[in-house]
Amino acid sequence: MRVEKLNSKKEISPQGYTREELDSELDFFLSQKLIEELFLLGEISLEEYRKIRNENMKAFAPFLAPLYQ
Repeated sequence: MRVEKLNSKKEISPQGYTREELDSELDFFLSQKLIEELFLLGEISLEEYRKIRNENMKAFAPFLAPLYQ
């Protein structure tokens, strides 16, 4: 096996997300984990889980929303 060093001057830049967008994404993720746990423990029904999840999607507007569906 031969290993070669890449000499690339191409700079990798971030997507340009704001701090607020990242915070909103984290808030959605944490909320999602909480309602998942409540559902798995039998504290909420599947219907309640889906309603809460939809409301969270509206409230937090995660930019990764297409991946969550």
